[in-house]
Amino acid sequence: TMPTALDIITQAMRKIGVLEASETPEADMSQDALDDLNKLLFDLVPEGADIGFRAALAIGDTIPTPPELDRALMYMLAAEIAPDYGSQVASQQINMRALAGRQKFQNWYHETTDLKADRGLEDRQRPFYGNRENV
Repeated sequence: TMPTALDIITQAMRKIGVLEASETPEADMSQDALDDLNKLLFDLVPEGADIGFRAALAIGDTIPTPPELDRALMYMLAAEIAPDYGSQVASQQINMRALAGRQKFQNWYHETTDLKADRGLEDRQRPFYGNRENV
């Protein structure tokens, strides 16, 4: 099943050591992290990853991305919220995975357009190589 915003928030908080494995975030913690999650998703658009995200998520909404990106999003959120909790766990490893996650989003959603050769290049005569006697 697709994770909800709360699922991603809970996983991120566990990753940085704010919550134990069996705990869930309190309402105010969830709301702060939800605000950060929505900002992350909106910020992806100018970074080249237009995921079609147009309206802020509520805490129970499912994440509008493919499941292959869930872990990437969790690491991005963990790195974003760690300083709010004074967590030292958002170390180099989490920050590196967050950056890799951002790149994964950009690669996943990057759109390319077909390139067409310049007409001047297409119409240009090909250079001659070889012996002219064989032409």
